[in-house]
Order: sequence, then C-alpha cells, then structure tokens
Amino acid sequence: MQLAGADLADVTDVEVTRLADQADGTESDQAAAVKAGILEASATGLTFVLPADLQPGVFSVRLQSASGSSVMQLNAPDIYWTQGDQGEAGTPGGWLRVSGRNIALGGDAILRLTSPSGQALDLRPDSPDPWSAQFAVPATMPRGRYAASLWNGNGDRTAWRRAGTVTIAPPAARQQPVLTLRPIRPARGRDDARRINAALLGLANRGGGTVLLEPGTYWLEAALRMPKGVGLKGTSRSGVTLFWRDSQMPPEAMIAGTGDFSVETLTISAGRHYDIVRGGLDDGLQPLPDVRNIVLRDVTIRASAYLGHLTPQERERRLSDMQRHVKDGAAALRLAGADLVVDGCDIASSMRSVVLVRPRAARLSGNVFRNGARGWYGISGADGVLVEHNRFIGADLQASGGGVNTLDGSNSIRNLLFRGNRFEAIYGLDREALTSDGPGGFFRGTVAVESAGDITLDKGSFGNLAQRPWAGSGLFVLAGKAAGAVFHVRRKDGNRVELDGRAKATIGDGDTVTVVPMQENFLVIGNSFEDTGAAQIYGTGYRHVFADNRFVRSTGVSLVAKEYKQGRGGLQPNFDIQVLDNRFDGPGLQAVSGISVMARQPEGNDTVLSHGLVIRGNDLATGAEIRLDGDDAPAAAISDVLIEGNRIAHTSVGIRILAGVEKITLRDNNTDDVARAVLQTRR
Repeated sequence: MQLAGADLADVTDVEVTRLADQADGTESDQAAAVKAGILEASATGLTFVLPADLQPGVFSVRLQSASGSSVMQLNAPDIYWTQGDQGEAGTPGGWLRVSGRNIALGGDAILRLTSPSGQALDLRPDSPDPWSAQFAVPATMPRGRYAASLWNGNGDRTAWRRAGTVTIAPPAARQQPVLTLRPIRPARGRDDARRINAALLGLANRGGGTVLLEPGTYWLEAALRMPKGVGLKGTSRSGVTLFWRDSQMPPEAMIAGTGDFSVETLTISAGRHYDIVRGGLDDGLQPLPDVRNIVLRDVTIRASAYLGHLTPQERERRLSDMQRHVKDGAAALRLAGADLVVDGCDIASSMRSVVLVRPRAARLSGNVFRNGARGWYGISGADGVLVEHNRFIGADLQASGGGVNTLDGSNSIRNLLFRGNRFEAIYGLDREALTSDGPGGFFRGTVAVESAGDITLDKGSFGNLAQRPWAGSGLFVLAGKAAGAVFHVRRKDGNRVELDGRAKATIGDGDTVTVVPMQENFLVIGNSFEDTGAAQIYGTGYRHVFADNRFVRSTGVSLVAKEYKQGRGGLQPNFDIQVLDNRFDGPGLQAVSGISVMARQPEGNDTVLSHGLVIRGNDLATGAEIRLDGDDAPAAAISDVLIEGNRIAHTSVGIRILAGVEKITLRDNNTDDVARAVLQTRR
C-alpha cells in the first residue's frame, strides 16, 4: 500500500484494523489492530504491507510518529461523480450511476437517498462493481432532490461517503403529436429539405412532437433545422435514408439545432460535407448557454468526400478544405451541452467521427465510430461522460484515434469513464488510441500562505493562460512542505489565489507550485486496444485509473509529465495514477509495448513531476516492459512509485529504470524468459 502526504518520513509505526462489515456498525464491533510492515518512508510517501491474514475490506490505518498520530481509511468509497439515465437526473424506473474507486465491492452495497423531510430509501447495485455501479430507481420513486450517500458493502458506519445531491425527475418524454411524411417520387430535382423543415417547424409551433419518416429515400440539398422540442425519426433504420446530393458547397451542417432535439432510426448518406449533425453550438462553434437534451439513437451515417476517380491533387484539396473550413476538421457529430446521448449509432466520416464540446452528464454507448483521413474523435472540457461499449476504428491508414482535452479553452476536464470499448486499426498521426491533451499553464513558481484557503503568488513566471479567469484550474505542489498535494482554484484576484481546501494547514511558505488546466478522474477500465498506439496521459493527470485493459500489438499505457508549451508556464505533472491488472500481448508497430512513465525536466527545474504512481498486477505477456524515464537532469523527475505483483515474460528487460527516478518500491514482480529482470541506470 502506498500513501502520499507530508511528513511521512517521521512515521515509525503503522497499525491496521479491518472494520466490521456492518453499515450501521460501531467501533465496538471491530477486531484488534495489527501492525503493518513499512517498506519505504520519505517526506512525501509511505509504502507499507498489509498483513497477509487480513481479509479484504475497509481498513482503519493509524500512522504513529514522535509528534502524534493520524488516522485514515483504506478501501472506503472514493466517489468521483454521479449521473442518471436522464443525464443530470435519474427517473422513476430509470437508474443512477455512481463512478469512482471502491464503489460497490459487493452486492450488499447501498446507495441511500434521503429526502428533505428525512425519509431514506436504500438502493442496491445491479451487480458489484468497484468502478462504476448502477442502481435501479423504483418506478414509484417520488420526484425531487435527495441527499445521496454510499456504503460499498464493507466497513462500518464510518465508511459511508457522501455522493452529492441527486435529482429524480419525470421521464423526458417527447410531446405526443406525430406528423408522418412519405417520400415523393420521382425525386429528380427535388429538395425534400423544404417540406421536412416545414413539418419540424410546424410541430415546434404546436409545442413539439416528432416528424416520422416513412420508408424510402429523401433527397436533400439544404440543411435540416431542428427546433427545440422536436424529433426526427424514421420508421426503419435501413429503410429510411436522408440522401444529400453531392455539392462543392455543402451546408455548414446537414442537420443543425440548438438543443432539446433528437434524431433516431434512420440512415444519412452524403458525399462532400462539413459537419453532418451539429447541436448546442453558435456560429463560432462555441457552446451555447443552458443547452441540453440532444439525442442521437440508432442512426447510421455514411459520409465520404472521396467518391469517384479522384486525382491525388483533388483528394488532397477536398481533405484540406474540410480541415480549413471547420475548426479542427469536419465531424460527423459535433455536439455540446448537458444530458447528451449518442446510443447505438454507426458513424463513418471523411474525417472526424464525433466531437463533444463541454458535455455534462453525457453518454456514448454501443456505437461504432469510424475516423477518416487525419480524423480523430475528441471530448473537450467535459464534466461527467460515460463512454461504454463502443468501437473506435481507423477507417483510413491516415486516421488517428483521439482523446480528451481542454483544447476548447476550458480550465478543466474531469469525470470520464471509458469502459468496455474496442479501439482498433489506428495507424495515422501519433496513433493515439486515447490521449489527454491541453497545453499551456497559468503560473509556475513559489507561493506564500495568507489565510485558510488563500495563497499569494510569490516568485515565478506567468504562463500563456494567465490572462483568462483561473476558476476550475488545478494547483499542484511540486516541492516543499506540501509536495504532492493538489488543490482546485476557485478564483484569482491580483496575486491572491483562493483554493478549495485549507491551504494554510497544508501548504508552506515558499512551496513550489504549478497552476495548469485541471485533468482529473479518468477511469479507463476493461477496454481492448488492438493495432493502436498508446492509451496515454500527455501532460496534466490526477487520480486516473487504467485497469483491466488488454493491449494487442499496441503501444500500451504511457504517462507523460512535462513542460507543455515551452517557457509558457505549462509545467504539467502526473499525480496519483494507478495502472492495474492490464494485459499486454506483443509489441506495437515498430515500438515496445508495456507501461511507460516519462517525465521531462525543463531547464532550471528541480522538482518532481510524476508522483504517487502505482503499477500493480499487470501481465506483460510478450514483447513488453515497464519503463521509468526521469530524464537525465540534475534533479529527479519521478518519485514515489510502487511496482508490485506484475508478471513479465518473453522480453529482453522486465523493468527498466533510467536516470531521474527516486523512491521506487519493487515488490513481488515475477519474470519468465526475461534476460534482465531489472535494468537500472543511475546518473
């Protein structure tokens, strides 16, 4: 077990008590405390071994030093976020999802919803799930707001954790009016967009409803405009086709709306295109305020700008046009807002498959996303997205994968679950199957403490993002009393920064910090990566988990901490990241597979950039290694790393530790047919 904190080098004893598994139990029910063996202790990290005869559960841990003692819990719920079947709300007969770490360790876990009057209802998980557990909401559940708390099935009443406030709302049913349209034949010269738009607008003027398309082909040239409260639905996914005639000047978006609209059960066919479906964005592609409820379900999109016998010059011209005309390239789906749903769709685009901008409580499930030449998927500035059971495919040898980022100008991206997805055949650009991104920073330097929650920026340099509001960014303590601590910035006024925690009790005068866009709480669980590049954290990363993934002929997991945007304040660290129980089969394309931790010290920097990492239980079956590279700089860039219980086979080097790495614990790693189990290079 590895802990990060302050003054941990002074710990002399660790006592562990397994708490009794009683949701309302008390201390009197507990077993006696036992001592744990300390393996490594430093000012910022403590590694110890739990006694082997303890059963799994929630533990109370007492740390004893000459100056006193402190108590903490292990394996209690660590809740990242909660969302429902309606996005930011659950519905009677729907579900609530709680995501994080140690969520439902058994079927006896409880999500307790307490009404303002104090009446409580206990919900049980559909199945045990340590990462993201789903709880069915009774059909008779009264509407309203509830205080939520979670017990994961282990521990006593002290192991409950607050899960925020949840809303139970009525189902978001579409208004009842249905207007049916049939295709008109012959179709020569017709533009069905006019009559479909008229039907959509007519329903909107009546308070909303659904335009239902009968089987056949609808020929279009102009864009379809989706008013609020209106849906467009086919009677058959394969039998109803919206066919846009090829044009040198296609619409900016073939289907466009602000929010509260749906497109379902039909096929879209297009030649040259920019965006196919766009929603929640203004003309400058900035998110509109208070937009929600955009749904795409059971939609097939086939869009290719390369039909016909094109010369290489014409093909390049069309690709360049899509790149220049639309920010970051044309996309099949470009959506923004809260409560977004893309479910059961099959998307093929000339460039990018799907782009989400500042989504909140969104869900991508059961889709196939095919990227075209130089295309990549992207999720920017998110807060709460479930990405489950999708396929992300490179449909062109120049196609890349994609990732999550703050490239839209957001100060944070947080709370994402990638689970049960398949990433495959990604050969273009950097081959990134799943990467984080977001260059730049606000400040790097030392601070002085003024009062609880407030600090003053002292000596240092402001970054390229310093002139915009700082709210939502992350402050990472790189050196000093509170090295390894992380805070959220509430606001900045002059040189004074207000944080979300008690900085006075933690941060010391003169501590070195970096303030950067925050990227936190990514859960990458149970995915398959086949013929891809890395699943990667590139730049800032905090409290991410990579667990139970499989990599076949792929680069593996890569964690990169560095100065991102040289000389612009973008010193971006990796703190508290876990890589657990993944399997690696075979090297990647002209690259070694495995787990890579890399930190790059900029000139003049002497602080740690990667801290508090755990690499445990991974199976590196063939052609893979664990690699820690702290750069050949005067000061270590990687510190406090636990590598234990990994199996490494059929490769040259099992664990490669290069210069710039310190405070590493290696424990119970097994090798088979490995020339060098551990190869360490010291400065």
